[in-house]
Amino acid sequence: MDGKVLSTQFRLLAALCSLANNTVVERIRILSARELVTVEPLSRRSFDDQIHSIVSNFIRETPRDFRRTLQYVNGMLHANQFQNFLSTNWNLVTTPVGKLHKFSTSPVSVNESGQICSCETSSTCTRSKLKNMNYGGTFTGLVVGCLPVHGLRLSTLECFYSSECLTELAKFVKSSFVPSPLNQSISSRFTPISSTPIGTLIDELFIESWQNSSNYSSYYSICAPSNCRYTYVERNDFVYTLTTILGLYGGLTEGLPIVIWGSLQVYWKIRERIKRHRRIVPINSD
Repeated sequence: MDGKVLSTQFRLLAALCSLANNTVVERIRILSARELVTVEPLSRRSFDDQIHSIVSNFIRETPRDFRRTLQYVNGMLHANQFQNFLSTNWNLVTTPVGKLHKFSTSPVSVNESGQICSCETSSTCTRSKLKNMNYGGTFTGLVVGCLPVHGLRLSTLECFYSSECLTELAKFVKSSFVPSPLNQSISSRFTPISSTPIGTLIDELFIESWQNSSNYSSYYSICAPSNCRYTYVERNDFVYTLTTILGLYGGLTEGLPIVIWGSLQVYWKIRERIKRHRRIVPINSD
């Protein structure tokens, strides 16, 4: 039975890898379709800040939404208590009743280190090691859970870093090819990678690091303004102030007499016209 469990978990791992990849590709496509709309062209610093904020939200929200979907599916499977074909969560019990047989189910219970765990009430029950029934060995780091997905999430990749475990796997699949163990010295944000639960890798979309590349020159060439306008405030120095005052004084010196003379001429003309139209009324006296 453990052989079927192992095969199922490997197929499930491949399916989750593919699902994670498709999720990231689709989210990147949606992000690439977004437009950065601003009232005016951004400076290089403002542009970098905007892009950093957008990318940070993307990196935070993409794994979160993926985890939320998986948690919903896992919770639904555990709540409905469906018996799987591997019978890792429920056992089918047959009881003879006369000429008939009574079929019932009982939850699988696991006793590890004196602690009894029932798949009826917990989805985290596991057997510590998945055994190779044909060759009597164990696959280090791989465990059996109430459901294949639960066992996979609680397993680690430790077997893939061990040549002995990989040899056992090759025997199990009846293959003459034994893959080389993974290099544990390669740096990873999952430290140590060999003992990190596969569930953690799944929740992080199997992504080691995110890389962003933005081009401010390309952005500015597309959003370049057709015209520019700017204002500035300038304080006049002493020399400029002095020359302005002197220029104003010289203008008054030349222009003021002309203005005064013209004003007087107009005044006298108006006065003469008033005199000509003045009437003298004689006064008769007895």
